[in-house]
Amino acid sequence: MGDYSQQILPINELTIEQINSRFRDINYLIENVLSLIKIDSYVGDGIKSRRYTGIGFTPKLVIIFVYIVSSNVSEYHIISIITDSNKLISDGFVINNDGRNVNNNEKSVTYEYVAFK
Repeated sequence: MGDYSQQILPINELTIEQINSRFRDINYLIENVLSLIKIDSYVGDGIKSRRYTGIGFTPKLVIIFVYIVSSNVSEYHIISIITDSNKLISDGFVINNDGRNVNNNEKSVTYEYVAFK
């Protein structure tokens, strides 16, 4: 990775080599970070317990969000953080609609998640 301890120059004062070096560094970071996470969504089907698979790795942590729209505000809410090894399975995670805890599989609700490798 490049040394950014030197003075930061405006883009129009950078040499082609400096610009290419920064793009290589950014590309390296993106490729490596994106290989450690998966961001996607699913639509709940209301089933009590369901395996959600296809993320490409066994996650260590999954954070599930739901987008809530009200008359005053629209925002994402974290509704579930999965760290239980029984719910983190090969290639995915287990979602629930058991009525006891926060449900992350209510029928017709779109959920978004970030899974960490």
